[in-house]
Amino acid sequence: MFPPYRAVLFDLCNTIVNFDETRYPTIDMDGTEISSTAGAVFEALVRALGQAPPGLTAAGFHGIFLHVSAEIGIERDATRREIPSEERFRRILRAAGIEGGDKLVRHLVAVHMGHLTGSLVFDERHRPFVEGLSKRLPIGIVSNFDHGPSARAILARDNLAPLFDPVVISIENGWRKPHPAIFEEALASIGLPPEGVLFVGDTPEADLLGAGAAGMDAAWINPREAPLPDGVPPPRYTVRDLLDLEDILLP
Repeated sequence: MFPPYRAVLFDLCNTIVNFDETRYPTIDMDGTEISSTAGAVFEALVRALGQAPPGLTAAGFHGIFLHVSAEIGIERDATRREIPSEERFRRILRAAGIEGGDKLVRHLVAVHMGHLTGSLVFDERHRPFVEGLSKRLPIGIVSNFDHGPSARAILARDNLAPLFDPVVISIENGWRKPHPAIFEEALASIGLPPEGVLFVGDTPEADLLGAGAAGMDAAWINPREAPLPDGVPPPRYTVRDLLDLEDILLP
């Protein structure tokens, strides 16, 4: 028996790879350890400048880091346009009153992304399923990620890159899920109508709403059995783990 779909598209983060907080750096805020790359980025900034910027502490930098990131999140939600990681760090430096050129920005992005990608882990239990599925039908990635080289490096690092085609990343497409344009690029690449494609993701608004609006069935990866947010129609499938899709896609 053949799978009920002619192709499957996957989200990347917390679907194909999962965030492991124990691998992520922390910063001490008044005796409380908070998961953030801000401390590591601040240390890299101090080394690059040769000294700490006058009047700026790691805690103060963390506050700027959070504020700028929140502003970018609001802008992304309002426009659905992706904002490059480089632009995020330009704004952080500007808000901190630091003159920094492109070289410094790229360096800070590399530090941040190095920690982020190192914390996104592929569960090897899933490899037989992903490899087996790739031999049966086309599988691809559609990801909201603001730094394309880092997203692709994750797939290459875990020997997954040969399995996924297309790989559509928001920073390269320009639009973020749930905007239809990013899904349309993936569908055009595989040359199939949306009703023949399943989308698998973990985020109700971006993945379920976006896939549904594009005409695809959706499978929700929901390991904590969270309630479906208001306004999000129930997906075709809800599973706790990627392997729960085996019976559906590899019958």
